[in-house]
Amino acid sequence: MMPNHYHLVVETLRPTLSRGMLRQNSMYAQHFNRRHGRVGHLFQARYKAFIVQRERYLLTLLRYVELNPYRAGLVQDPVDWPWSSVHVSLGRARPPSWSGVRQVWRRFGTSQSEAITSYRAFLHEAAVQPPPVSCGVFIGTEAFAKEVQKRFATFELSPEIPREQRERRSTFARLAAAHQDRDRLAKAAYLAGYPLKDIASRLGLHYSTVSRIAQRDVPRLRRRSTDCTRLVSHSRLTPR
Repeated sequence: MMPNHYHLVVETLRPTLSRGMLRQNSMYAQHFNRRHGRVGHLFQARYKAFIVQRERYLLTLLRYVELNPYRAGLVQDPVDWPWSSVHVSLGRARPPSWSGVRQVWRRFGTSQSEAITSYRAFLHEAAVQPPPVSCGVFIGTEAFAKEVQKRFATFELSPEIPREQRERRSTFARLAAAHQDRDRLAKAAYLAGYPLKDIASRLGLHYSTVSRIAQRDVPRLRRRSTDCTRLVSHSRLTPR
């Protein structure tokens, strides 16, 4: 958890991410408001999520999340940040029942102590490296994005989702699969009629950044709203 948002790396065995995020954010918001004597909304806008290629990018993503406070200059060492899973990853705290840390340890050694030592080195060697790059809704290779898109094409969305939103959701996934470059994806989405605010939310960028990218040599088009659910997510806290 960061000062104004949090990151989760989630493996969904069933398509229940939206339901889980609703429960997570609702329960935390109620607890926060009771503790601080506040009322009203705590979280701002919808969460953003990305589908991650497990074999190639999962460990890189985990490392990015646990190094986030350090990269932001909030601490001198990742373990100095109290609201981080790094304490579990390095064996400083007992893993909760829902944690997948043991799956991570198995990738670094045959014993827990060996795995923790190797994972600690894995963290420190990346302290000055850039975070993983995302292309639209995917963090992975172009082949991975195309394969996931094929699955989307045959996946039947809930009839409760309006037809217009279902069509738009599929369209953005196709755009993401076709345009792995972030700037090209932003332009393509803008040309397809997506509002700049929605493109910014999907790509994890600031509105003004997307505006500069998308409108560079691109005619202004009618703006429309949309919605999309993905796998790895974080939510921003409303400034108080």
